Amino acid sequence: MAPFRLGIIGFGRLARQYYTPALRGLEGVDQLLVADPLEASRDAALRALPRVKVFADPAELLAQRPDGLIVATPPSSHLPLWRAAMRAGIRVLMEKPFVLGGELPAATGSEVEQRLLMIDFNRRFWEPYRRVGELVRDGTVGDVVRAELVLRVDVRPWNAVTNYRIDPAEGGALFDLGSQMMDLAIWLLGEEPSAVMAVTEDPSRPDSELRIDLVFPRDVVARCLVGYGECTAERLSIEGTRGRIRMADPNMGVHVERGRERMTAPLAALSDYALLGWRGVFRSRCMSRRSIALAIGAFVDGIKASAPFSPGFADAARSTRLLEAAALSLKLGRPVDTIAAGERVAHG
Repeated sequence: MAPFRLGIIGFGRLARQYYTPALRGLEGVDQLLVADPLEASRDAALRALPRVKVFADPAELLAQRPDGLIVATPPSSHLPLWRAAMRAGIRVLMEKPFVLGGELPAATGSEVEQRLLMIDFNRRFWEPYRRVGELVRDGTVGDVVRAELVLRVDVRPWNAVTNYRIDPAEGGALFDLGSQMMDLAIWLLGEEPSAVMAVTEDPSRPDSELRIDLVFPRDVVARCLVGYGECTAERLSIEGTRGRIRMADPNMGVHVERGRERMTAPLAALSDYALLGWRGVFRSRCMSRRSIALAIGAFVDGIKASAPFSPGFADAARSTRLLEAAALSLKLGRPVDTIAAGERVAHG
């Protein structure tokens, strides 16, 4: 069989700290190709990865026709890179967000081209989140009444290589973090939202905290709180008619609070911190590294099996439409109907 070659465009902090451990343990990849305009990033790839060949220009990498391509560049570069990969027939694992506002019509392509895309909503691959989804679908806590998902990120370490995350032209916290949390809320609840409402303390600051409310059937609201701050925090709570599912951190346990089955607070805390400590020692088992490794593994397996990707283009397109609806809600100061907003996006 011909050697399997995997390309990576963008070798910043994400690739260095999270892709590298995943790729070192990934079987079935014979050669890695890395493109990055920064010499320091190319040098980092040469030091970190075995069997790697580096390029300064993404076009030079694409000319090599790799079997698969991971795109981990700033969002403003996603559309041209995706279109170039489509033209070459190369399968792509794209970091979120897929594209920026107003770009979805130009990114849609044919049905055949759409099948080339996998979007890296890596939290879908994390077993505790998958467990939460199972509990919701099984009706363990009854009908969902409300949900709250929180993702706040200390963005300062992410600015060590490039600082695009705080550049308003790159979509800010809404596109960076909101894309992940809105997809997670929809995936966990298993329904499509009919409206979105977004509020921020300061619309002029891309690092300000955002509240994004997704309105589902039966007036169920999933509130996503995202933003850049001084510390990183991630948690969720899903309340039902017969109890609550909560997770204080994705590296902690999933707890069901329902009548006499409710775990006492001291015991829950002891269990959570023991699990957190174990994952702190075995870093390959923490949420960020493990879920990214699983996502990359699923991408490579999908290429080899010529199987559809999940999450794929439809998930990426829905995410883009919701982000545009949320951005419009921020501008108008009122809820936006997601169906009407989606039709506007589809017609450019």
